[in-house]
Amino acid sequence: AAMLFMLNRWLFLAGVALSLLPVATSNLFTNATRKRKTQMSQATESYMNVLREGIEGYEAIRMGGGQEPFTERFRAASARKQRAYSASAAANQISFTVLCSMSSLLNIACMGIGGYLAVQGQLSASMLFAACSYFTGLSNGFTNMIEYVINIRSTKNLAEKLDGHRAAGAAKALAADAEVAAEFNK
Repeated sequence: AAMLFMLNRWLFLAGVALSLLPVATSNLFTNATRKRKTQMSQATESYMNVLREGIEGYEAIRMGGGQEPFTERFRAASARKQRAYSASAAANQISFTVLCSMSSLLNIACMGIGGYLAVQGQLSASMLFAACSYFTGLSNGFTNMIEYVINIRSTKNLAEKLDGHRAAGAAKALAADAEVAAEFNK
């Protein structure tokens, strides 16, 4: 950014302003990605519950003739999980593609602004080439940062849910340890 400022202040201002454009889209992509990841988490949880039920109740399912209903529930849960996974992957890919496309469009804008300044005699061809290289680094840096922010913000609620499960599991383990200790001390 400092090199762009040294080359031309108008090109610097345009570069910084246009590079911040992806920031405006981050909430849109964060919300869409969060929604898809939450759906994927719920579908995976449902799938795992059906699997757990099958493992824990294998004999009852087999002896009671419940194979067909269980198989149908398993297939339905598996299909939901696959759809949710595909939707999540599509949301991630769309987010990444749009941000990269914005970066490319920003580079084209730099060429346009720099070309205008070159025609006006304010920039030489070598300065324009250098400015475009700096602009690429600047816009790619902002794009990568925004993509990381989107991923972090979209998985925050899932991480909180996992922390809650882990804390509940730790509390159960402590209670079980206390029971064993109480039995041992009798």
